[in-house]
Amino acid sequence: YGPNKQYDPATGTVDGAKHRYVVYMPFATAASTGLPEAPLAPNHPWIMDPGTHRAHIMISSINEGGWRSECLRRDFPAIIHASRLM
Repeated sequence: YGPNKQYDPATGTVDGAKHRYVVYMPFATAASTGLPEAPLAPNHPWIMDPGTHRAHIMISSINEGGWRSECLRRDFPAIIHASRLM
């Protein structure tokens, strides 16, 4: 979302964009994943639509190249891999 001027069609990049990773887990719940139903802090994963066929884990506002993205790559490689397959 945002003004079109942030998107550069020549490079396919969006100025100031942040990554959002989503892992779909139908019928997963906060209890089955150990995740809260709302983020506890910035960059903290949480589960949306728990207990439904739309249940999914959200991990957002990752600053590419910063320590947070390095921690995500180190601690959650399967999540990153799965998000790139979708």
